[in-house]
Amino acid sequence: MNLFRESSFSLTFKTLIVARARATNAIGDGPFSDLNLTGVRIMTEPEAPMNAPTVLSYDETSAELGIQLLTGDSTGGSVILYYEIEWDSGSLGATWMPYTILTATQDNLLITGLSSGAKYSFKYRA
Repeated sequence: MNLFRESSFSLTFKTLIVARARATNAIGDGPFSDLNLTGVRIMTEPEAPMNAPTVLSYDETSAELGIQLLTGDSTGGSVILYYEIEWDSGSLGATWMPYTILTATQDNLLITGLSSGAKYSFKYRA
């Protein structure tokens, strides 16, 4: 949701949102709550990974890829649930399709079904 980053709010990452609320119904208005002064901050999308996947090992029909997991502010303040690996199936980057999804803590993946002599490209995102 980009609402809080658009005009007139223009809030930046980690900005504290200070708010209070009250209920309104047919009988009238309730009292305002206390101000929230902790805990609610602007989060954003995770950043793109800094490095492409690396080939850790390979043979004629498979390759083991390694990825760099996002940490700290690069997560956008969000909990990373998984990473998606995409590959070009040997199309030299002409088409991309999902290969698999990794857990948030898995930093390597065995790719199988490769053909000897073909060139493959891989990318990933959180």
